[in-house]
Amino acid sequence: MGEWRYLDELDVTDLQALMLKNRGDELPLFVSYSTFANIVRVRYVSKWRAPMQKLLEDYERLVQGTTKRAIASVHANPPLQRHVQSIVDTLLKEVVILTQHVLDENLALETRPFTLNHYLYDVFMKLRTEPLLQSLDTLSGNNDNANVSMGAVKALLKSHCGIGKASNEEQQAKELHIAISAYMQVAKKRFTDAVPMLLEMRLLQPLVASLQIRLVGDDATDELLERVLFDSVIDVEAREALNAQRQSLIQSKAEIAALTGS
Repeated sequence: MGEWRYLDELDVTDLQALMLKNRGDELPLFVSYSTFANIVRVRYVSKWRAPMQKLLEDYERLVQGTTKRAIASVHANPPLQRHVQSIVDTLLKEVVILTQHVLDENLALETRPFTLNHYLYDVFMKLRTEPLLQSLDTLSGNNDNANVSMGAVKALLKSHCGIGKASNEEQQAKELHIAISAYMQVAKKRFTDAVPMLLEMRLLQPLVASLQIRLVGDDATDELLERVLFDSVIDVEAREALNAQRQSLIQSKAEIAALTGS
């Protein structure tokens, strides 16, 4: 039953090497903000661009597909459908470009770690004390009312704090690991909330508003509607010529049938 004596060891070799490389003459007693920010930017935030970009592209494809089906469902004449689709395509392209810029700015903000959310320190302390609390539960048999040896408790506290068994660099690397884990829990929630909100506010809502203006607002002039609602003279003449030829063929077929008695 001596397993309580051994806290799980966290492998921070990679972080420790990175800190030694970038710390310079900074005192190893404190977590380096510059190293912290660099790790957050390179190892985490840089990987957020791909899913963010995919979501934007998915929104664009979804809007394109939805509008095409909506336009086709009204069974308007082809010139009108082409006109409306052209407006949708133009406006969608414009709002996608603007939305891309806004999303890029939002992602750039995440490259500098910052928050006023008190949840950060709560998570930090929870992650820091969790191994100790788990070992204390093991020591007490998960019974908060159990009598345990104070010597055992002191031994756990010393082990948890790394007293006598960890170097300055190793302890600092562990603190950095916990700080990054705590911060990312705050930052990733903020970012995953922000992207869909920005897509709604900067892509969908402006697109709908612009379409209303272009299709049913002042931009939809009588002259424009007349041009797209009615076929051109050339189209009308061509269709009438084809109809005349068709009627002539039908009449000729009837006359031949009458002569042959078939």
